[in-house]
Amino acid sequence: TVFPYHGAGVDRVKYFDTQNGNTVVSNVVTEATGAVLPATALRGYLAEGARTNMVLYSEQFGSWTSDDGSISADVTVAPDGRSTADKFVSNTNAAQHRVKQTVTLIAGSTYTGTVYVKKAGYDYHMKIWNASGNATMSVNLDTGGVINTGGGEYVGSSVISLPNDWYRVSLTMTTVSGGVYTQMNYLYNNSESFTGDGTSGVYLWGAQLEQARFASSYIPTTTATVTRATDSLSYPSSNLVVLDPYSFALDAAIATGSPSGGAQQTAIGSNANYAPYLMISNGAASANSYFYSGTANTSSIANSDTNKLAMNRYGARMDGTNINIFLNGSKGNTIAKGTQTSEISSLYIGRTSGGGHLYGTVKNVRIWKKALTDAELQS
Repeated sequence: TVFPYHGAGVDRVKYFDTQNGNTVVSNVVTEATGAVLPATALRGYLAEGARTNMVLYSEQFGSWTSDDGSISADVTVAPDGRSTADKFVSNTNAAQHRVKQTVTLIAGSTYTGTVYVKKAGYDYHMKIWNASGNATMSVNLDTGGVINTGGGEYVGSSVISLPNDWYRVSLTMTTVSGGVYTQMNYLYNNSESFTGDGTSGVYLWGAQLEQARFASSYIPTTTATVTRATDSLSYPSSNLVVLDPYSFALDAAIATGSPSGGAQQTAIGSNANYAPYLMISNGAASANSYFYSGTANTSSIANSDTNKLAMNRYGARMDGTNINIFLNGSKGNTIAKGTQTSEISSLYIGRTSGGGHLYGTVKNVRIWKKALTDAELQS
Protein backbone atom coordinates (compact mmCIF):
# COMPACT_ATOMS: atom_id res chain seq x y z
CA THR A 1 0.00 0.00 0.00
CA VAL A 2 1.23 3.48 -0.86
CA PHE A 3 0.27 5.90 1.89
CA PRO A 4 -0.25 9.60 0.92
CA TYR A 5 1.16 10.53 4.29
CA HIS A 6 4.48 11.69 5.65
CA GLY A 7 6.15 8.90 7.58
CA ALA A 8 4.25 6.07 5.81
CA GLY A 9 1.03 6.93 7.60
CA VAL A 10 2.31 6.78 11.16
CA ASP A 11 2.14 10.50 11.96
CA ARG A 12 -1.37 11.01 10.49
CA VAL A 13 -0.31 14.06 8.52
CA LYS A 14 -1.52 14.12 4.91
CA TYR A 15 -0.16 16.49 2.27
CA PHE A 16 -2.09 17.70 -0.79
CA ASP A 17 -0.88 19.44 -3.93
CA THR A 18 -4.38 20.13 -5.29
CA GLN A 19 -7.26 22.26 -4.07
CA ASN A 20 -10.43 20.65 -2.74
CA GLY A 21 -12.62 20.17 -5.82
CA ASN A 22 -15.62 18.75 -3.97
CA THR A 23 -18.95 20.60 -4.00
CA VAL A 24 -21.90 20.40 -1.61
CA VAL A 25 -25.51 20.98 -2.71
CA SER A 26 -28.42 20.23 -0.36
CA ASN A 27 -26.05 18.28 1.91
CA VAL A 28 -24.97 16.04 -0.98
CA VAL A 29 -21.24 15.92 -1.64
CA THR A 30 -20.02 15.56 -5.23
CA GLU A 31 -16.39 14.53 -5.34
CA ALA A 32 -14.06 15.99 -7.93
CA THR A 33 -10.35 16.61 -8.35
CA GLY A 34 -9.41 20.19 -7.59
CA ALA A 35 -7.03 22.43 -9.47
CA VAL A 36 -3.32 21.90 -8.95
CA LEU A 37 -1.93 24.32 -6.37
CA PRO A 38 0.63 26.74 -7.82
CA ALA A 39 4.23 26.17 -6.78
CA THR A 40 4.21 29.48 -4.87
CA ALA A 41 1.45 28.12 -2.63
CA LEU A 42 3.42 24.99 -1.69
CA ARG A 43 5.61 26.55 0.93
CA GLY A 44 6.77 23.44 2.75
CA TYR A 45 7.16 22.77 6.47
CA LEU A 46 6.39 25.64 8.86
CA ALA A 47 8.86 25.57 11.76
CA GLU A 48 7.86 27.60 14.83
CA GLY A 49 8.45 27.53 18.56
CA ALA A 50 5.76 27.50 21.23
CA ARG A 51 3.72 30.71 21.48
CA THR A 52 0.61 31.79 23.42
CA ASN A 53 -2.17 33.98 22.07
CA MET A 54 -3.16 36.10 25.07
CA VAL A 55 -6.26 37.55 23.38
CA LEU A 56 -9.61 35.88 24.03
CA TYR A 57 -12.30 35.41 21.35
CA SER A 58 -9.77 36.05 18.59
CA GLU A 59 -12.45 35.82 15.88
CA GLN A 60 -15.59 36.80 17.85
CA PHE A 61 -15.30 40.58 18.15
CA GLY A 62 -18.86 40.75 19.44
CA SER A 63 -17.41 39.42 22.71
CA TRP A 64 -15.04 42.42 22.91
CA THR A 65 -16.08 45.88 24.17
CA SER A 66 -17.25 48.29 21.46
CA ASP A 67 -17.13 52.09 21.78
CA ASP A 68 -19.31 54.15 19.41
CA GLY A 69 -19.80 51.34 16.95
CA SER A 70 -21.25 47.87 16.53
CA ILE A 71 -20.13 44.41 15.41
CA SER A 72 -21.84 42.26 12.78
CA ALA A 73 -20.59 38.69 13.07
CA ASP A 74 -19.45 36.36 10.28
CA VAL A 75 -20.35 38.68 7.40
CA THR A 76 -17.52 37.98 4.94
CA VAL A 77 -14.88 35.44 4.00
CA ALA A 78 -11.83 35.49 6.27
CA PRO A 79 -8.23 34.91 5.13
CA ASP A 80 -8.56 31.19 5.93
CA GLY A 81 -11.50 30.79 3.50
CA ARG A 82 -14.28 30.52 6.10
CA SER A 83 -17.10 33.07 6.44
CA THR A 84 -16.05 34.05 9.96
CA ALA A 85 -14.79 37.64 9.57
CA ASP A 86 -16.70 40.31 11.51
CA LYS A 87 -17.51 43.88 10.48
CA PHE A 88 -17.10 46.80 12.89
CA VAL A 89 -19.22 49.79 11.86
CA SER A 90 -19.17 53.30 13.32
CA ASN A 91 -22.19 55.09 14.75
CA THR A 92 -22.81 58.75 13.85
CA ASN A 93 -21.18 60.31 16.90
CA ALA A 94 -18.07 62.49 16.88
CA ALA A 95 -15.95 60.03 18.85
CA GLN A 96 -13.30 57.33 18.84
CA HIS A 97 -14.89 54.32 17.17
CA ARG A 98 -13.12 51.23 18.47
CA VAL A 99 -13.43 47.65 19.69
CA LYS A 100 -11.15 46.67 22.57
CA GLN A 101 -10.04 44.08 25.12
CA THR A 102 -7.86 44.28 28.23
CA VAL A 103 -4.87 42.04 28.99
CA THR A 104 -2.22 42.01 31.72
CA LEU A 105 1.38 42.51 30.55
CA ILE A 106 4.71 42.18 32.37
CA ALA A 107 6.94 45.23 32.87
CA GLY A 108 10.05 45.36 30.72
CA SER A 109 8.79 42.69 28.28
CA THR A 110 8.28 42.83 24.52
CA TYR A 111 4.91 41.99 22.96
CA THR A 112 3.54 41.87 19.42
CA GLY A 113 -0.12 42.42 18.62
CA THR A 114 -1.57 41.40 15.26
CA VAL A 115 -4.93 41.40 13.52
CA TYR A 116 -6.21 40.75 10.02
CA VAL A 117 -8.07 43.77 8.61
CA LYS A 118 -9.85 44.70 5.39
CA LYS A 119 -11.35 48.01 4.35
CA ALA A 120 -15.10 48.53 4.58
CA GLY A 121 -15.08 52.31 4.17
CA TYR A 122 -12.46 53.44 6.70
CA ASP A 123 -8.76 52.90 7.35
CA TYR A 124 -7.40 51.18 10.47
CA HIS A 125 -5.59 52.22 13.66
CA MET A 126 -4.15 49.90 16.34
CA LYS A 127 -3.23 50.98 19.84
CA ILE A 128 -1.93 48.95 22.80
CA TRP A 129 -2.33 51.29 25.77
CA ASN A 130 -2.26 51.87 29.48
CA ALA A 131 -1.86 55.06 31.52
CA SER A 132 1.94 54.69 31.68
CA GLY A 133 2.71 54.00 28.05
CA ASN A 134 1.48 52.83 24.67
CA ALA A 135 2.31 51.97 21.06
CA THR A 136 0.25 52.94 18.01
CA MET A 137 0.12 52.58 14.23
CA SER A 138 -2.30 53.63 11.46
CA VAL A 139 -2.66 51.80 8.13
CA ASN A 140 -4.03 52.87 4.75
CA LEU A 141 -6.24 49.92 3.81
CA ASP A 142 -6.27 50.86 0.12
CA THR A 143 -2.50 50.50 -0.23
CA GLY A 144 -1.30 48.72 2.91
CA GLY A 145 1.00 51.63 3.66
CA VAL A 146 1.73 52.69 7.23
CA ILE A 147 0.33 56.20 7.76
CA ASN A 148 1.97 56.86 11.12
CA THR A 149 3.39 55.18 14.22
CA GLY A 150 3.97 56.42 17.74
CA GLY A 151 3.90 55.94 21.49
CA GLY A 152 6.67 55.81 24.04
CA GLU A 153 6.68 51.99 24.08
CA TYR A 154 6.65 51.56 20.29
CA VAL A 155 9.33 49.21 18.89
CA GLY A 156 8.24 48.38 15.34
CA SER A 157 5.45 47.50 12.96
CA SER A 158 4.74 45.66 9.74
CA VAL A 159 1.91 45.13 7.26
CA ILE A 160 1.69 41.95 5.18
CA SER A 161 -0.53 42.00 2.10
CA LEU A 162 -2.79 38.97 1.59
CA PRO A 163 -5.26 37.92 -1.13
CA ASN A 164 -8.71 39.53 -1.42
CA ASP A 165 -7.57 42.91 -0.01
CA TRP A 166 -6.76 41.55 3.47
CA TYR A 167 -3.75 42.74 5.47
CA ARG A 168 -2.09 41.32 8.56
CA VAL A 169 -1.11 44.31 10.72
CA SER A 170 1.59 43.83 13.35
CA LEU A 171 2.60 46.20 16.17
CA THR A 172 5.52 45.51 18.56
CA MET A 173 6.09 47.25 21.89
CA THR A 174 8.21 46.95 25.03
CA THR A 175 6.36 47.74 28.24
CA VAL A 176 7.78 50.12 30.83
CA SER A 177 5.60 49.62 33.88
CA GLY A 178 3.45 46.64 32.95
CA GLY A 179 -0.02 46.01 34.34
CA VAL A 180 -3.40 46.08 32.61
CA TYR A 181 -3.23 47.20 28.97
CA THR A 182 -6.00 47.59 26.41
CA GLN A 183 -5.55 46.29 22.88
CA MET A 184 -7.72 48.52 20.69
CA ASN A 185 -8.82 48.35 17.05
CA TYR A 186 -9.92 51.77 15.78
CA LEU A 187 -11.64 53.00 12.68
CA TYR A 188 -9.41 55.69 11.18
CA ASN A 189 -10.46 58.63 9.01
CA ASN A 190 -7.43 60.96 8.99
CA SER A 191 -7.70 60.75 12.77
CA GLU A 192 -8.64 58.22 15.44
CA SER A 193 -11.50 60.53 16.46
CA PHE A 194 -14.05 61.65 13.86
CA THR A 195 -17.78 61.83 13.08
CA GLY A 196 -18.90 58.45 11.79
CA ASP A 197 -21.38 57.91 8.97
CA GLY A 198 -23.17 54.96 10.59
CA THR A 199 -22.49 52.54 7.71
CA SER A 200 -18.73 52.39 7.08
CA GLY A 201 -16.13 50.46 9.05
CA VAL A 202 -13.52 47.68 8.73
CA TYR A 203 -13.58 43.90 8.59
CA LEU A 204 -11.69 42.19 11.44
CA TRP A 205 -10.45 38.64 11.99
CA GLY A 206 -7.78 36.73 13.86
CA ALA A 207 -6.57 39.01 16.65
CA GLN A 208 -3.44 37.93 18.51
CA LEU A 209 -1.08 39.18 21.23
CA GLU A 210 2.18 37.32 21.92
CA GLN A 211 5.06 37.89 24.30
CA ALA A 212 7.63 38.07 21.51
CA ARG A 213 9.51 40.55 19.32
CA PHE A 214 7.74 39.40 16.13
CA ALA A 215 4.49 37.71 15.16
CA SER A 216 4.10 34.00 14.61
CA SER A 217 1.31 32.21 12.76
CA TYR A 218 -2.24 32.74 13.93
CA ILE A 219 -3.47 30.83 17.03
CA PRO A 220 -7.31 30.84 17.37
CA THR A 221 -8.84 31.35 20.82
CA THR A 222 -12.30 31.44 22.39
CA THR A 223 -12.86 31.51 26.16
CA ALA A 224 -9.21 31.02 27.18
CA THR A 225 -5.70 31.72 25.97
CA VAL A 226 -4.18 29.04 23.73
CA THR A 227 -0.56 27.89 23.51
CA ARG A 228 0.72 26.32 20.31
CA ALA A 229 3.16 23.44 20.86
CA THR A 230 6.68 23.74 19.52
CA ASP A 231 7.33 22.27 16.07
CA SER A 232 9.98 19.58 15.82
CA LEU A 233 11.05 17.76 12.64
CA SER A 234 14.23 15.70 12.71
CA TYR A 235 15.93 13.03 10.62
CA PRO A 236 17.78 10.27 12.49
CA SER A 237 20.99 10.31 10.55
CA SER A 238 22.78 7.11 11.53
CA ASN A 239 24.05 6.91 7.97
CA LEU A 240 25.31 10.51 8.17
CA VAL A 241 27.45 10.23 11.31
CA VAL A 242 30.56 11.18 9.37
CA LEU A 243 29.87 14.10 7.04
CA ASP A 244 33.23 15.04 5.58
CA PRO A 245 32.89 16.18 2.88
CA TYR A 246 29.19 17.07 2.48
CA SER A 247 26.82 19.48 0.74
CA PHE A 248 23.18 20.38 1.20
CA ALA A 249 20.53 22.54 -0.43
CA LEU A 250 17.10 23.74 0.64
CA ASP A 251 14.46 26.36 -0.02
CA ALA A 252 13.46 28.53 2.94
CA ALA A 253 11.43 31.65 3.72
CA ILE A 254 11.06 33.63 6.92
CA ALA A 255 7.32 33.88 7.44
CA THR A 256 7.24 37.18 9.32
CA GLY A 257 9.40 40.23 9.88
CA SER A 258 11.28 41.01 13.06
CA PRO A 259 10.75 44.74 13.71
CA SER A 260 13.16 44.78 16.63
CA GLY A 261 15.98 43.38 14.50
CA GLY A 262 16.46 39.93 16.00
CA ALA A 263 17.59 36.85 14.11
CA GLN A 264 14.94 34.37 13.14
CA GLN A 265 17.28 31.46 13.38
CA THR A 266 17.85 28.08 11.92
CA ALA A 267 16.96 26.55 8.55
CA ILE A 268 18.88 23.34 9.21
CA GLY A 269 20.78 22.22 12.29
CA SER A 270 22.04 19.18 14.14
CA ASN A 271 22.80 17.92 17.62
CA ALA A 272 26.54 18.34 16.96
CA ASN A 273 28.26 21.64 17.60
CA TYR A 274 28.07 23.73 14.41
CA ALA A 275 27.92 20.77 12.02
CA PRO A 276 25.93 21.52 9.95
CA TYR A 277 24.15 24.74 10.91
CA LEU A 278 22.58 27.32 8.58
CA MET A 279 21.08 30.45 10.11
CA ILE A 280 19.04 33.15 8.38
CA SER A 281 18.96 36.63 9.92
CA ASN A 282 16.70 39.46 8.82
CA GLY A 283 17.61 41.83 11.62
CA ALA A 284 18.45 45.42 10.85
CA ALA A 285 21.87 45.02 12.42
CA SER A 286 22.80 41.81 10.60
CA ALA A 287 20.77 40.95 7.50
CA ASN A 288 22.95 38.00 6.52
CA SER A 289 22.78 34.24 6.19
CA TYR A 290 25.42 32.10 7.86
CA PHE A 291 26.72 28.56 7.47
CA TYR A 292 28.71 27.03 10.32
CA SER A 293 30.77 23.85 10.08
CA GLY A 294 32.94 22.98 13.05
CA THR A 295 33.65 25.25 16.05
CA ALA A 296 32.64 28.82 15.12
CA ASN A 297 34.04 29.00 11.60
CA THR A 298 31.43 30.72 9.45
CA SER A 299 30.76 31.45 5.78
CA SER A 300 28.32 34.34 5.33
CA ILE A 301 26.43 36.13 2.57
CA ALA A 302 24.23 39.24 2.60
CA ASN A 303 20.50 38.59 2.22
CA SER A 304 19.59 40.17 -1.11
CA ASP A 305 15.83 39.79 -0.71
CA THR A 306 14.11 41.92 1.92
CA ASN A 307 10.66 40.38 1.27
CA LYS A 308 10.03 38.36 4.42
CA LEU A 309 7.66 36.03 2.54
CA ALA A 310 10.03 35.30 -0.36
CA MET A 311 11.22 31.73 -0.87
CA ASN A 312 15.01 31.71 -1.22
CA ARG A 313 17.30 28.89 -2.33
CA TYR A 314 20.23 28.07 -0.07
CA GLY A 315 23.18 25.79 -0.58
CA ALA A 316 26.18 24.92 1.57
CA ARG A 317 29.35 22.90 1.13
CA MET A 318 32.12 21.54 3.30
CA ASP A 319 34.78 20.09 0.98
CA GLY A 320 37.08 18.67 3.63
CA THR A 321 39.10 21.88 3.86
CA ASN A 322 36.83 24.92 3.40
CA ILE A 323 33.17 25.87 3.76
CA ASN A 324 30.90 28.04 1.57
CA ILE A 325 27.31 29.25 1.61
CA PHE A 326 25.24 29.96 -1.51
CA LEU A 327 22.09 32.11 -1.79
CA ASN A 328 19.98 32.26 -4.94
CA GLY A 329 23.00 31.43 -7.10
CA SER A 330 25.47 33.77 -5.37
CA LYS A 331 28.47 32.41 -3.47
CA GLY A 332 29.51 33.62 -0.03
CA ASN A 333 33.01 33.92 1.32
CA THR A 334 35.37 30.94 1.62
CA ILE A 335 36.38 30.04 5.20
CA ALA A 336 38.51 27.20 6.53
CA LYS A 337 36.43 24.51 8.22
CA GLY A 338 36.54 24.18 11.97
CA THR A 339 36.58 21.14 14.22
CA GLN A 340 33.44 19.08 14.66
CA THR A 341 33.34 18.43 18.40
CA SER A 342 30.76 15.63 18.48
CA GLU A 343 29.13 13.11 16.18
CA ILE A 344 25.82 13.82 14.42
CA SER A 345 22.91 11.62 15.53
CA SER A 346 20.06 13.77 14.15
CA LEU A 347 19.53 16.53 11.63
CA TYR A 348 16.87 19.10 12.51
CA ILE A 349 14.81 20.93 9.89
CA GLY A 350 13.83 24.49 10.76
CA ARG A 351 15.53 24.43 14.17
CA THR A 352 18.50 23.18 16.19
CA SER A 353 18.41 20.48 18.84
CA GLY A 354 17.88 23.17 21.47
CA GLY A 355 15.29 25.27 19.65
CA GLY A 356 16.24 28.35 17.64
CA HIS A 357 13.28 27.92 15.31
CA LEU A 358 13.23 29.50 11.86
CA TYR A 359 9.68 30.88 12.22
CA GLY A 360 9.37 30.25 8.51
CA THR A 361 8.99 27.48 5.97
CA VAL A 362 11.48 24.93 4.62
CA LYS A 363 11.14 22.60 1.66
CA ASN A 364 13.17 20.58 -0.86
CA VAL A 365 15.89 19.61 1.64
CA ARG A 366 18.68 17.65 -0.04
CA ILE A 367 21.92 16.30 1.49
CA TRP A 368 24.94 14.81 -0.30
CA LYS A 369 27.93 13.02 1.22
CA LYS A 370 30.23 14.75 -1.24
CA ALA A 371 31.33 18.28 -2.14
CA LEU A 372 29.21 19.60 -4.99
CA THR A 373 30.78 22.04 -7.44
CA ASP A 374 30.04 25.76 -7.48
CA ALA A 375 28.00 25.27 -10.65
CA GLU A 376 25.89 22.54 -9.06
CA LEU A 377 25.16 24.61 -5.95
CA GLN A 378 24.47 27.75 -7.98
CA SER A 379 21.97 26.05 -10.29
